[in-house]
Amino acid sequence: MKTAAKRHDIGQEDELTWIGEVNAWLAKCSNTSAAWLGQVPYGVGKGIHLVNQKVILILVQNMLVWGIHPPMLKESTGVILPKPNKSDYMDSASFRVIALIPTFSKMAERIINNKLMAIAYSKGLYCLNQTGSLPQRSTSMQQSHYNTL
Repeated sequence: MKTAAKRHDIGQEDELTWIGEVNAWLAKCSNTSAAWLGQVPYGVGKGIHLVNQKVILILVQNMLVWGIHPPMLKESTGVILPKPNKSDYMDSASFRVIALIPTFSKMAERIINNKLMAIAYSKGLYCLNQTGSLPQRSTSMQQSHYNTL
């Protein structure tokens, strides 16, 4: 017998935090950024958020409840860019490839990561010696730790 997934109420405090994160993310991107979802322009997604700030939260929350990450959000477009000031552009080392993923996917990843990190901090589930991708944990802190050993 299948049981229906239950929607977890994220609570008013988390909802306001998530809306704040979305607002901050959207504020630093221009309307010409990568596509929002599929071929939907970024400016349209930004407009949707301005009309109803809970739409993005509901979409992200449903991704978590159902345990899915839709395939269209995983698709990326590779763009080959020339590196500046290279003497020979016939050499493949003179170029770099960047992957463009939908802006919504990046935003959802950031929201989910921040929530998971908050849980990890509150439960002490991260290594004290880890410095990468943690706020207020720089490489110089790790270096000073090793210097004291």
